[in-house]
Amino acid sequence: MGFKKYFIFSVILIVATFGFAYGLELGEYELSLFGYSLLLPVSVWLILPISLLAVASMAHILWYGVINYFRKRAIEKDYETIIKMIKSDLLEKNEEYKFKTTEFKNLSSIISQLKIDTKENRFLSVDDELNRVVANVQDVKIGKHVTEKTFKVNENSKLADLNILNKVNEQIDFAVDVLKQGIDEILKKLNLDYVELVRVKNTKKMHRILDQEKRNENVKNSFFNKKKIDFSNKTILLFDDIITTGATLKALKKEIEKENINIKIVVFCLAAAREIRKEKGEV
Repeated sequence: MGFKKYFIFSVILIVATFGFAYGLELGEYELSLFGYSLLLPVSVWLILPISLLAVASMAHILWYGVINYFRKRAIEKDYETIIKMIKSDLLEKNEEYKFKTTEFKNLSSIISQLKIDTKENRFLSVDDELNRVVANVQDVKIGKHVTEKTFKVNENSKLADLNILNKVNEQIDFAVDVLKQGIDEILKKLNLDYVELVRVKNTKKMHRILDQEKRNENVKNSFFNKKKIDFSNKTILLFDDIITTGATLKALKKEIEKENINIKIVVFCLAAAREIRKEKGEV
């Protein structure tokens, strides 16, 4: 029975009892206590304990109703927090969460000691954001690069590294940039004094040009030795990221040989196409 119905039936009972007793014309009754006296109709004295009991029971119902309301709110909040904790674990984040109820505190303690992973089959829940996170994690693990803004993975996690690797596999421009960064890191680690040849004209991406002659034309006169360092009678080590046909390296070699004599050029690259041919004196 709801509180509203309980209140209405209580009032009806009190009024009916009062009306019945009043109709009996029972007269009046005087109550004396500690020198004080109170004279009321018997019908009123009859409904007083019923009224007090009704008020006390309604206060009891209201009190525990308020307690249950706040407990329900705490459970709902803890449920939302446990979902956040699961999403955080899936994204390999090391975040701490606080819970209000004992049950969820115990549950979070258990979950924090386990490794949550996704299965290959489709995941469904009532939480749309959790569904998206699981789907994103599944995509990363099968080799897809995820770019959604909601996919806020820990940048230092294995999952983030895997997502970057997927991007390298999917986007060749990004792969080239990564390799270029690798060359810079190698030179810094080796503490070598090196010269970076300046690109003096914009060229198209070499991997997008299939014809060899067009590749050579694309990089022709594209580089310039800005520092004008004399490389004569020296061995030159050329660093490049990827060699496909060698057109870029040939252009670099030609630029270096313009004003230098008796030089030896050695090439180091991070990756090379299978079909690259090595000929005497050139790549």
